[in-house]
Amino acid sequence: MLFSALKSRRYRRYWFGSMGTVGASQLMIMAQGWLIFELSGSPMDLGILGAAVSGPAIVVLFFGGILADRFDRRYLLMTTSLITAVLLLVQAFLDYSGVVEVWHVLVLGCVIGIVTGFEWPVRQAFFAKLITRDQMMSAVSLNSILWQGSRMILPALAGVLIAASGTALLFALGALGFVVMFLTLIGMQVERQVATTGSTIKQFAEGIRFIFNHR
Repeated sequence: MLFSALKSRRYRRYWFGSMGTVGASQLMIMAQGWLIFELSGSPMDLGILGAAVSGPAIVVLFFGGILADRFDRRYLLMTTSLITAVLLLVQAFLDYSGVVEVWHVLVLGCVIGIVTGFEWPVRQAFFAKLITRDQMMSAVSLNSILWQGSRMILPALAGVLIAASGTALLFALGALGFVVMFLTLIGMQVERQVATTGSTIKQFAEGIRFIFNHR
């Protein structure tokens, strides 16, 4: 059944908390692009923004997976949520105070991209521990509904908010969304995985080898 994963109290709590980070991510993307174009009017800068955010995220994905195997995933997600919230608050302050420049958006976007790259594999490994095997398909479907729904609804909402108050509000709301996830994870009881030992470089090389051998 589609909603069977919500029978798990821990997953249900996590799913509703994820509304904060998923929504925050969509608002952040809209605000970054709008602000860059507002500051420079350059399509080139928009392209650079996309590369600055997504490039580092892709590079560190492998290392995020290694971290997920070595450390407590709940604490990792709490850490990435808090860091992203702080970065978005900095962006909101720069924007609201009127001193923001293109390079501010690019640098902060790059750092957020790095944090997101570490977070994504940790998130995928974490939610699987909140459900039973027979609830997996339901959980994957619910996660997809959350992401796709936010992509349909929030860009329109972001446009309304930008017209009413500007992009600083979106960055502040984005920070709030990540704080919601941080608070959601506090006190959540999750079985700790056994830490993986061994060389990080060796694990990274094994991951690359696996990808090329299973194309």
